[in-house]
Amino acid sequence: MRFKTHFLIYFLCSFLLMNYSTTAQEIDFAEAVEKKIISTGVIGNGGYNGKCIKLSLISRSSRQVKIKIPAGWIFTSEDTFMQDLMVMKEQLFVINPRSRQSFDLFTMCTQSSNHAPSKGAYFNIGKLAQSHLLKLAEKVSKNKWYQNSTVQSAVWTIANGATIDNIYGTDTAMVNGVVEVVSEATGQPVSAFYTEPREHNLTSINTSMEAFIT
Repeated sequence: MRFKTHFLIYFLCSFLLMNYSTTAQEIDFAEAVEKKIISTGVIGNGGYNGKCIKLSLISRSSRQVKIKIPAGWIFTSEDTFMQDLMVMKEQLFVINPRSRQSFDLFTMCTQSSNHAPSKGAYFNIGKLAQSHLLKLAEKVSKNKWYQNSTVQSAVWTIANGATIDNIYGTDTAMVNGVVEVVSEATGQPVSAFYTEPREHNLTSINTSMEAFIT
């Protein structure tokens, strides 16, 4: 009986250790890069909002890991004429040992005066947004607002100093939530915001002009 009891304890301990060793470790993106647990490649899918970033993660670990990409992480464009892209949805990716996997990220651009990123454009790893821009991204991610033009206008309002009346939308509750964050960031009073539901469409035009002077 004693032998059976010891064997059972040994079996349970072994099972728990084995289960622990195979459980994926969760780690933040920045820490994983800094500790060289992963290496990365960042390429644009084209466009200024939506799934605009293709992130390739190469695992250097002998164990399975979970990489957390936080809302508010900004990937900086290698082309200074193209916009940087900020992650609007926190995501968690499981990476197998010694493997390479690619994922599409929900992002929005942060520099309205620059061109929309083209497909195949290269981005640097970048850094986490600060202050009110980070707060907006976290609130957007939590409420799953990350893929609409209302949020894009809010990002530009904070990042580029636009006026609060540039924020539009038909979902009044969502718009008011976004406006609260923008109002705090810019100091513009919510009372000055025109609250009637309005359609909001963003149009991006890239063109060139030649002029001949005699």
